[in-house]
Amino acid sequence: MFVILLTVTALRGCNGDCNNLNVSQLLPCQPAASVRKPTNPSPACCNVINSFNANDVQCLCSFIRFNNGSFLRSFGISPRRCTKLPKLCNVTLPTNC
Repeated sequence: MFVILLTVTALRGCNGDCNNLNVSQLLPCQPAASVRKPTNPSPACCNVINSFNANDVQCLCSFIRFNNGSFLRSFGISPRRCTKLPKLCNVTLPTNC
């Protein structure tokens, strides 16, 4: 729960309207974005990635870059791996991080 609250706080600093992005939906992607021994993304994770619109992607990209990625790494999440999830899910997103 703490990670989600921090995530929402960080996302509010991005450009654009990030208030509609429900970051708790990303929980199925946590094992696939892990710093240590990441797994392949689950079908639930890929469904979340596939549901993103261009604004969602921009907000997430801003969050991934937040504090040069050190915020995510502090929770065992690899920013680089996050950016690879769409490709791993065979999803083409409208915007690139």
